[in-house]
Amino acid sequence: MKRRIDTTAVSEMDFDVLIIGGGITGAGIFKEAGKQGYRCLLAEKGDFASGTSSRSAKLIHGGLRYLRHGQIGLVRESLQERNYLLATYPHLVKPLPFLFPVFRSKYLYSPAMSFYQFLGKTTLLPPYRFLDKRETFTLCPFLPDAHMKGSFLYYDAVTNDARLCVEVIDDGTRFNNNIALNYCEVTGVKTGRTLHEVICYDHIEKQHIYLRAKVIINASGVWTDQVLQKLLSRQATHNAPSKGIHLVFSQKKLPLYTALIIPSYAGDGRMNYALPWEHHSVLFGTTDTDFNGDPDQPDCTPDDIYYLLHSLNSFFTGQPFSTEDILFAYSGLRPLMKSNKSSRARSRDYSIWWENDFILNISGGKLTGFHAMALNLLRELRKKISPSSSVSVNHKRQTQPAYDVKELPQEFTTRILSNFTEKAPELLLLAQNRPTLTQRIHADYDFTLAEALYYIRHRSCYHLDDLLTRRLALTYVLNGSEAKDTIITQLASLMKTECGWSEEEYNAEVRSYYALLLRPLLHEKES
Repeated sequence: MKRRIDTTAVSEMDFDVLIIGGGITGAGIFKEAGKQGYRCLLAEKGDFASGTSSRSAKLIHGGLRYLRHGQIGLVRESLQERNYLLATYPHLVKPLPFLFPVFRSKYLYSPAMSFYQFLGKTTLLPPYRFLDKRETFTLCPFLPDAHMKGSFLYYDAVTNDARLCVEVIDDGTRFNNNIALNYCEVTGVKTGRTLHEVICYDHIEKQHIYLRAKVIINASGVWTDQVLQKLLSRQATHNAPSKGIHLVFSQKKLPLYTALIIPSYAGDGRMNYALPWEHHSVLFGTTDTDFNGDPDQPDCTPDDIYYLLHSLNSFFTGQPFSTEDILFAYSGLRPLMKSNKSSRARSRDYSIWWENDFILNISGGKLTGFHAMALNLLRELRKKISPSSSVSVNHKRQTQPAYDVKELPQEFTTRILSNFTEKAPELLLLAQNRPTLTQRIHADYDFTLAEALYYIRHRSCYHLDDLLTRRLALTYVLNGSEAKDTIITQLASLMKTECGWSEEEYNAEVRSYYALLLRPLLHEKES
């Protein structure tokens, strides 16, 4: 397997900053630093967004529940960032209505709802309102009737977290010829007077490479302490992650078209939520437990699955849910800062600090706030180094290829224009030259072969998991499809051709992907 970027040439360049971590935090820093004129290189040991940033709640929100803990500043900043993301990435961040059923007096919750709306003042989303019982059942007819007074209907937003992260990174490469490498693991550093040599292992070409930068930014999330140990050879204990799991159901089993908030069965003060997502799926989560294991393996345990299933069955008493109904389960870690509080009580805020004058760290925070986190970190970076040049934009990337929309199916053209915005011309030209690419991957799913091919060629796909999980999001629902094997074989064959896999590499990729796809279900059967 070969890289699409010449790492030999990269190793001869000098960078202002080398960012460790290709999750949403590192992605935001990479983009915003480039916009300010910094020469940047981003290195991620796995695929972009393969850690926390593809295993989140998929929500862009202020955090209504954080008001209960008095975290008003965090909620205000998150709501401002929600509005920024709705305006900046409208094809990836979309308004989502939430139903909050009320079983006591609505006046217990009205002040919090009003304050939440006030903090997030925007014309991008409708205002909240209270629905009576009849209106509530019109929106969600299978809700339990007993003691319900009505519901609050309010709006936040939903996204595809992995696709958003990959797009932010791609946007970052527009500036100053900045470079992002996935499957490039930082293993050490040799310090110098003005430039530091960062030692990396290239998991694609199986070799060490050496990269030079003035400052290292550690944006590795739950791996922050591990990275500092590699770079400084000393034990660090800044992080104390918490784990959250989500279950995926078919919309046929859980027919929701608005997000729904329900109380946990355990009486632990948590609220669970179900939200409609891509490919006619519904996500249900989440747990919040302290985590002390390997951050590369945050498995869904039988206890985790029982907790969520019991909550569902305690609320929806008329239609029992079992492990047989689960299409997929995924587990992610929140990069919380160390504290003597339990994970549920710990702040979702973030910290920025220096180590040894050349390593700038950021940890904590949440998906919604990545842009503000980046800007705050860059204010701190400017105290140490200024951008090396004025901002330059890669004009070659701005050239819009010519295509004739009349030669393409209208449904396909509309989909590409609405989902890819400024990148759409590349896909449309690709499909114009190869008309078969306008076909859907499968009749049950909206994605087309053109999109799959584009992701492989232009969005750093090297493994089947990269494409099926973090670019197309099919992994969440394939276990419920009779065409699962056909789809996997079709896309694996496409990648084999594009990536130059040998027959042995092709077979290994397919075996590895099936193991990933079935692993959560094996845990569920054990429960």
